[in-house]
Amino acid sequence: MRMRPPLTLLATLLLAPLTTLAQEPQTPSWTTSPVRAPRVEFRTFQSQAAKTAVSFHVFTPEIYDNEKEKRFPVLYWLHGSGGGGKGIAPLSTFFDRAIREGKIAPLLVVFPHGMAASMWCDSKDGTVPVETMVARELVPHIDATFRTLATREARILEGFSMGGYGAARLGLKYSQLFGAVSILAGGPLDLDFAGPRATGNPAERERILNGTFGGDLDYYRAIHPITVAEQQADAVRGKMRVRIVAGARDSTGPLNRAYSDYLKELNIAHTFTIVPGVGHDTLPLLTGLGDENWQFYSSALGSSSATQPPPATLISHRLLVTDYGGNRVCILSAAGEIEWEYPATTPQDCWLLANGNVLFSQSSGAVEVTQDKKVVWQYTAPPQAKVHSCQPLPDGSVLVAECFMSRLVIVGRDGRVVKELPVKSTPKVMSHQFRGVRRSADGHFWVCLMDEKKVVELDAEGVLLREIPLDGQPGGIVKLPNGHLLISLWDKTEIIELDADLKPVWRIGENELPGNPLRIPMGIHRLPNGNTVFGNYIGHGFTGKQPMLFEVTPDKKVVWEFADHARFKTVCQVQIIDTPADPQKGEVLR
Repeated sequence: MRMRPPLTLLATLLLAPLTTLAQEPQTPSWTTSPVRAPRVEFRTFQSQAAKTAVSFHVFTPEIYDNEKEKRFPVLYWLHGSGGGGKGIAPLSTFFDRAIREGKIAPLLVVFPHGMAASMWCDSKDGTVPVETMVARELVPHIDATFRTLATREARILEGFSMGGYGAARLGLKYSQLFGAVSILAGGPLDLDFAGPRATGNPAERERILNGTFGGDLDYYRAIHPITVAEQQADAVRGKMRVRIVAGARDSTGPLNRAYSDYLKELNIAHTFTIVPGVGHDTLPLLTGLGDENWQFYSSALGSSSATQPPPATLISHRLLVTDYGGNRVCILSAAGEIEWEYPATTPQDCWLLANGNVLFSQSSGAVEVTQDKKVVWQYTAPPQAKVHSCQPLPDGSVLVAECFMSRLVIVGRDGRVVKELPVKSTPKVMSHQFRGVRRSADGHFWVCLMDEKKVVELDAEGVLLREIPLDGQPGGIVKLPNGHLLISLWDKTEIIELDADLKPVWRIGENELPGNPLRIPMGIHRLPNGNTVFGNYIGHGFTGKQPMLFEVTPDKKVVWEFADHARFKTVCQVQIIDTPADPQKGEVLR
């Protein structure tokens, strides 16, 4: 049995010398004053989690302006307690000089705003969701706004003091986002929050414990880096570069060493370094590492630091896909390798859930399995039915569309139908009755009546609200947040986007991708940056002859394509899974 570091280990509140710990306001301010420094830009974005504008700073190297076609890796830098404003200028200068001297390849450095004492987590009461803001919103926003290499292998998460605590938590928890984690003098790294600084300033400890953790030590422990390491050990083991660094004169050193020992117990590979003569001070710690510091960044980024655009023939995301002809559901790495697979009978629809489980439809119904391949939920449709579509709903139930039965069903967690919605249709071929079916955030149902060349909108009780006639057979539909409808048309071999007045505002047709005529466009996934990922079903005589997946920009440039005919037969549906999102909350637009 592995032993956790004892609860009585001395912990420290870890005040960053580059900043002064300020009293956290009762109403947190999500924006800071702009920092003026060479190559540093102040930005804001609208956060759904915070329900307001949130600021950040970003450093871009000179080459970013000069070579407009290149993309760059990103270092996310988490500040210590008290706020990070004063540290941005010296740190950006530090990295800029290293790039100019050739010590590291050019990269972007993003400085998020983590408040004075958020601990880079979501407060227990939900009023300060810093973790959600960073992991679920800021990272996708950066990829959508800047020319980044949008893969985990091209992202490093680094932090000092409170930021080191945050890097340990978020880096290991969101290993699908970050390929490397740098924990610099992190803390508090004990499970009872009782170090010398905390006991020496009990009022400050109580303010953070009450304000961030709701006065609940159990909550503090449940989300602590030690607990996260336990929970995520299997996911990160052998897949992530991790370093822990502390100064020899820093009181955080013993706890950082204890955390290193615990990672060893979990068999999580990492390096641990004590820098001689250094206290709790950011730049002396980094400079004291010498060349070892730059070697970490370079080896962590590897070939990603070449700053070239991803080749169009290589995918640049982790994917969940259904291989209809191959009778399986698979997770692919950004390099196109199969990380996980599960057998299924002619699967079409698929979803990666927030808990890591995979939900998919197959001809006989729908199944939810864990990533260690245990079935935790299953629905078997009537023998005469054929299922092409499913969708997880916010309450844990699942929407399933049944051809031959002319109905939609909502299935509870016990596998039983809790609601049945008959759908009037007169298909020529019953197996072509339904294809893509979705429930939108307003509770309405959108049903692709394939043979009848129309989409119908039903209210929450299944009452017909409108019919949308189309000039092709609809195979998939997505209602976008702006009210637009994204629809794939099988026999027309195109994808169209209709505005709220049902006027076409975007389309991609059969012969618009040079050298790659579309066949049957299948699953559609609209990304936060406006790009569209879709499946290209290549059955019916085209097996082995065309790419199976594409990502295209709004101006129809191919970002990447996927065509592994040796291992896959006919890929249908696709979900991008390297950006955390919860499909049950409508955060996945597919």
